[in-house]
Amino acid sequence: MQTGGVDKLFAFIDKRVTFALNNFNETLEEYGNELRCPPMITPIPRGEDSNEADFIIILKRDEDGDTEVYSPYPISYLED
Repeated sequence: MQTGGVDKLFAFIDKRVTFALNNFNETLEEYGNELRCPPMITPIPRGEDSNEADFIIILKRDEDGDTEVYSPYPISYLED
């Protein structure tokens, strides 16, 4: 891994989590936006021709367990 690689990775993940939290708070502000648990972060492969990964951020609302999934790629089985 190149020098500073872990720091860059953490900064990238932190940027994604910050976006998700801000969006979550704005979207659910009137309904209550307390989280049931800390943000869940999971890797997702970028594609067959790449050895790289991206990250999905999952936020679960405390009040009723509604779950928001923030992914850079469509996840068809989670769509309405």
